[in-house]
Amino acid sequence: MKKKTEILELARVAFGLIEPGCDATVAAAVEEFLIEISPSHSLFSKKYPLAGLVKLKLDGPLADFCRQAGFLPQPPLFSELFISKERNAHQYWSSLWGKYEAQCQEKGCKPEQRVARTLDTIINMVMLCQSRSAWDTQDITEDETGFAFRVRGKRSRAEGKQIAGKLPWYLQFDYIPCCELCYQFTELQLEKVRFIKTLGKDTEGVSLFRNHKFRSKGFSNRYCCRHNPSQDMRGYKKGHQNRKFYYSVMRLMIEGRRCLGLSPLEPEVVMYKAYNLVENHPDRLFLKGCVGVVASYYEAGLEKSDRKQMLVACYLELVPHLPAENFPFDEGILSEAKPVKHES
Repeated sequence: MKKKTEILELARVAFGLIEPGCDATVAAAVEEFLIEISPSHSLFSKKYPLAGLVKLKLDGPLADFCRQAGFLPQPPLFSELFISKERNAHQYWSSLWGKYEAQCQEKGCKPEQRVARTLDTIINMVMLCQSRSAWDTQDITEDETGFAFRVRGKRSRAEGKQIAGKLPWYLQFDYIPCCELCYQFTELQLEKVRFIKTLGKDTEGVSLFRNHKFRSKGFSNRYCCRHNPSQDMRGYKKGHQNRKFYYSVMRLMIEGRRCLGLSPLEPEVVMYKAYNLVENHPDRLFLKGCVGVVASYYEAGLEKSDRKQMLVACYLELVPHLPAENFPFDEGILSEAKPVKHES
């Protein structure tokens, strides 16, 4: 079993990166944050609240940077966005570069690379914080390959039998509201969409929905209809067999682009590309190689510079097999999701 200090050090190596060319004030704030964060800091700790440390060290400098960059509208505070249940922090910061480029184009000026590198650094901090809060850091073990993973602190007996939590810590993604095994929305999310469409001007219903008081029994909040074991056990089993390939390809796409200095893709594009590549690629050995390269990169420690070259090379080998970015979400799936009938 890995100690909490070792897990924090792994997280620092993987995500505690200040990108070259980052805004000096933000870089100084991130350095202080990385020094102050301890193995005890987590989102759920009362004595060492991670959100409190983030607010103290990062909120001010990041807000000043956003004002100087001229983002419209101004982003919410880093700590507020990080703990928000309504917004995905990683998705929000990843999308800012595209909006910034559009603003610069309207003004007739060139985007500053300083802004790009600073956004990359902020995204690194989002991933570092998520690695400290997504799971109970006191319950850490290793899988058969020796790589660390986190297991939920409290799980039902049914959840305990599943392999969902037994993934390396660097493959933990915030996929909500999408299915755990593909890029499609979950059954519950699609039901929410239908619910909102039928509300019309029902302000009370909209308020209930926005305050997360929406309830709809029988719709899965983890899977789409194609991967819900209650509706398609074959699809569910196949999805879980490909899960490590799927998540590793996503991480390879994210980190490969970052290492090459490319702007990040939208999360839904990453999921779509990775899922379709894993589903359609005929060479399983190639996919296993992607898993190994990603694992080697995140577990490399001080040897990371050498592993970075391996990761970039693997990403470039992956690129020709990736599907086009412009894709439609399958609207037909809206009519397929249906509540599961439970026997009384």
